[in-house]
Amino acid sequence: MPGPSVPEIKLYVGVDFGTAYSGYAISHNSDLSNVEAFYHWADSEVNYCKTITALYYERQDDGKYVATAWGHTAKKRALNARARSAGKGMYVS
Repeated sequence: MPGPSVPEIKLYVGVDFGTAYSGYAISHNSDLSNVEAFYHWADSEVNYCKTITALYYERQDDGKYVATAWGHTAKKRALNARARSAGKGMYVS
């Protein structure tokens, strides 16, 4: 009795989750030599293949924290909250 069929791999994804910077790249099975990295991170001042490894959490009414931003956007929200003296958020980098 044959085993279950394995679907054809159509896309390869590489993730670099680092302590300071993180990024990802993809390659399609049809052309493995063509690797596409992501360069347009939100709120980044330059196009670069990585963004900062950072999260911004906001405290909810029930006291729990929820991650609401990643990368440069997280840093921007943390700086804006500090400028407003709004102590409901937490920045982790």
